[in-house]
Amino acid sequence: MDNIIYWYSGTGNSLSAARRLSAYLHGETVLLPFTALLYGHEQPSASVYGFVFPLYGAEAPWPVLKAIKQLKLPENAYTFAAATCSERGGVSLDDLNNFMMDHGMKLSYGRRIDMPGNCLPS
Repeated sequence: MDNIIYWYSGTGNSLSAARRLSAYLHGETVLLPFTALLYGHEQPSASVYGFVFPLYGAEAPWPVLKAIKQLKLPENAYTFAAATCSERGGVSLDDLNNFMMDHGMKLSYGRRIDMPGNCLPS
């Protein structure tokens, strides 16, 4: 397998973004929910790993961080993250990279995808 995109979505925005991103990748791409890692499904091998998720309070949701912590990535794997949010992305992707580095991985590329806000208080 060439590419895996792990996705986490509450309203469907991040799943939609993952599907659209998969169309731009070369080779076979599989979309898997982060929950597959949390519930012990076998991790397939790939050369590119993508993470697509919404930001909650300018941070990656805890299930995403817990799943990434469980990943066993090849040393030369290319990783990217796409964080969907309204306007408050802050340093969330830097935080994700630091988290990954603490667990022996690194983020090759990260990008915020601005979406319409859907948080009722804001």
